[in-house]
Amino acid sequence: MENLDIKIAKSEDAPIIQKYLGDSDKGAYIQEWLDAQSRGENLVLIAWATDEAGEYRPVGRVTLVMTPPKEEVRRFLGDKVVGVESLHVDEQMRRKGIGEALMLRFEEEAKKRGLSIIQLGVERESLPAVNLYKKLGYKDWGHGQVANSWVEN
Repeated sequence: MENLDIKIAKSEDAPIIQKYLGDSDKGAYIQEWLDAQSRGENLVLIAWATDEAGEYRPVGRVTLVMTPPKEEVRRFLGDKVVGVESLHVDEQMRRKGIGEALMLRFEEEAKKRGLSIIQLGVERESLPAVNLYKKLGYKDWGHGQVANSWVEN
């Protein structure tokens, strides 16, 4: 895609990121990711591009989760694991290579930090995401599912 920039998110960009890429019912989580980034726990990457209306804006996001992996993951993969969280591309901007560009930059950032194994979860029914990850060479890790849970405030 022409005019696509992948940048590390800045706190001052939180409102515009929320406007275009946030879930209206979960507005605080973008700021929570940015707060975690300031503590060195993750890295938020934002894809910026000019949309059909000519506006240069955020069109995609992905977060590198750099906290230690769960025990059942560490047992098989070791400690050099980084997690993919919340790869998302604006609906109007999909199928233009933005998700692929975000993941390639994700991989670069992981390598810079000495993280050599990428862990991600995807709903099997989300065929566009599954196909993207397959295209990029990702495979099922072969050790079953790992349950995730979280507490909503």
